[in-house]
Amino acid sequence: MSAAPDRVHDVVAIGLGPANLGLACLADPLDLDLVVLERKPRFDWHPGMMLPTAHLQTPFLADLVTLADPTSRFSFLAYLKDAGRLYSFYIREDFFVLRSEYVAYCRWAAERARGIELDRDVRAVSFDEALGAYVVESVDAAGTAHVHRGRNLVAGVGTPP
Repeated sequence: MSAAPDRVHDVVAIGLGPANLGLACLADPLDLDLVVLERKPRFDWHPGMMLPTAHLQTPFLADLVTLADPTSRFSFLAYLKDAGRLYSFYIREDFFVLRSEYVAYCRWAAERARGIELDRDVRAVSFDEALGAYVVESVDAAGTAHVHRGRNLVAGVGTPP
């Protein structure tokens, strides 16, 4: 089993959809011990729904972080700058992002945010009264068992599109 047996995270989050990814990005600069457990080997959002011309229904400012922290290094604008596409996005004058580009942005953020553990299939969640913490048991792709404990638990498992 992995993780120090006496370590208790501030937050254990289950699922790496946009909500928990945003949480991880906003927590990144803080003194907050957060771990996000995701079953898949990489960020994936509504696979099979990436039609070539499908846009998000909200403008880019409703990204993972901007409305909560406009100076975050995880903003969509920071992603565009890093990708060398900031100017071309601005010139296009269409502030509704393609769904495929949103997934690329989220993958970019997930690669940079700390505390994200991929290939973690959560098998059980319980509460340890003596410890005052949630106990989250998971298994990785190799079959190795992992246990994480957290004072707070966030379930962000999403819904099918």
